[in-house]
Amino acid sequence: KTEVIHFTCFRSNPSLDPLINISPPNTHARTIRPTPVMRWLGVFFDQKLSFKKHVETMATCALSTISGLHILTNSIWGLSVLNARLLFKTVVLPVLTF
Repeated sequence: KTEVIHFTCFRSNPSLDPLINISPPNTHARTIRPTPVMRWLGVFFDQKLSFKKHVETMATCALSTISGLHILTNSIWGLSVLNARLLFKTVVLPVLTF
């Protein structure tokens, strides 16, 4: 798997990004087009290094985790406030701080 991204502080026109030709040994040559967002080691990088996509993705993941935890914290039979807070600290905060 190969991805290419061009980092720039200016607005970039995707049609102006150059294509990169790769010809690894023992395989066919191929052309790679730069992508606007690239994931590397779990972090989403964009062309301006603003990390907007990373923040959006992690916030969405945390919201889905919170909605799953909402089932466990029912007011009638759910977890106590202390256990719900402990669960939030151990499950949701690591997602948000990554």
